[in-house]
Amino acid sequence: MTKKQRKTRLWQFDPSVFQPGPKAGFLEHHILRRARALGKYTLYSLAFAYPVALVSLGIIFGGLVFWASFGINPFLLAMSYQALGQMKAAEAVFREAFSLPAYTDFAEFNRRAWLEFLLDRGRAQEALAESQDLVKSRWALGRFAGHTLAGRALLAMNRMEDARSELALVEQEMGHLPASVIGSLPNAGALRAEILLRENKWDEGNELMKHIEEKIGVVPGPDAWSAALFQLESIAQVARQVGDWELAEFTARRMIQHDRSYAGGHYALGLVAEHQGDAATARTEFATAEKLWSKADSDLARPRIQNP
Repeated sequence: MTKKQRKTRLWQFDPSVFQPGPKAGFLEHHILRRARALGKYTLYSLAFAYPVALVSLGIIFGGLVFWASFGINPFLLAMSYQALGQMKAAEAVFREAFSLPAYTDFAEFNRRAWLEFLLDRGRAQEALAESQDLVKSRWALGRFAGHTLAGRALLAMNRMEDARSELALVEQEMGHLPASVIGSLPNAGALRAEILLRENKWDEGNELMKHIEEKIGVVPGPDAWSAALFQLESIAQVARQVGDWELAEFTARRMIQHDRSYAGGHYALGLVAEHQGDAATARTEFATAEKLWSKADSDLARPRIQNP
């Protein structure tokens, strides 16, 4: 700073600041100025209308629309309740989420979570009825999921021939999907694997199921991670039902590896240990499961060993 600049007084000013600047052109005067004014009032309107619209949607259509407006997947919320053993809350959210329309093929595919929940709760007849909604989907991915879950429901009802018919439809829908999509589907081949297990073709069925389990565990995203846990639990349940205790133990340990904080994995391993006569391990795993299920519904029905 020069000596002359240091002597400048506060009341001194630069006269050039009062000189008129360049005049605004046509673009600045007639277009940009009006665009700025319009943008300002648009922001004011959105600031008022957005929260009003969210509350209105929640009142008219239910709470899930409110949360979905923030980008929260209602099926993920339902699976969170399910992991805690709060099945009543999970069912309410699953049911309402399933009733909402899907606008993409992937969103349609994710609706299968409600059917899987019903199957896990031993409600095969309801799952079969609900699967017809997906079977009629306009997307091949939705129809693939619908026929897969319909086939699993039929197997649970001991309707093997009908389940094989659904398998043929599953493979037909897979023919309409790109190979890259089929390769990324965690449950592709699940119906065929379950049919093999129920036909006592355990070597072939176990190999396919273990391959499916490996694919389930590497699908990215929080939704897929949560869904993988219950898909593994479903495989363990089927394995116990058909008496394939080697697969039941393998899957139970994979569940615990996937999420040690989930009570269902420890309970599944406890059932295996009980079947093997390992009372100490069974007590330990059952106790861990009960501790992790401390916030579960008081009337939560625990899975039982079912002999083939």
